[in-house]
Amino acid sequence: MSSAKEELKQAYYKFKKADEMLEEYQKFKTRAEKMTSVISESTARTNRTSDKVGKNAVKMADLKDKYNTLLLDAENEQVRIIQELNKVCEPYRTVLYKRYVQRQNFETIASEMYYSYITIIKMHGEALIKYERRNEK
Repeated sequence: MSSAKEELKQAYYKFKKADEMLEEYQKFKTRAEKMTSVISESTARTNRTSDKVGKNAVKMADLKDKYNTLLLDAENEQVRIIQELNKVCEPYRTVLYKRYVQRQNFETIASEMYYSYITIIKMHGEALIKYERRNEK
């Protein structure tokens, strides 16, 4: 059962990693904007400042490429997981979809599906077993 849970969490981990990369990119972008504002205000441009701006631009371009790659990988993983979830019968598929694709907590899932919290917890455990056995038919 834990292997099913780990497999389902893969898209989440990939999206989280892409978000972290985007955050790094934003830091470099903010830094670049500050550097260009300093350069604009000064009348004499130094090679040292230009080097910093150039290095920062290279790092930003690299981070942007990595982010795009990570995001595409996360989206592909999510599509794969959704295809696999479609092999699980209802309402178990919906519980897993809400938990691992929409990243909802059990309280929200219970409320949206009109079940008690305890029932959703039990259904989640059953759903993970059904997910592991999805190809045994």
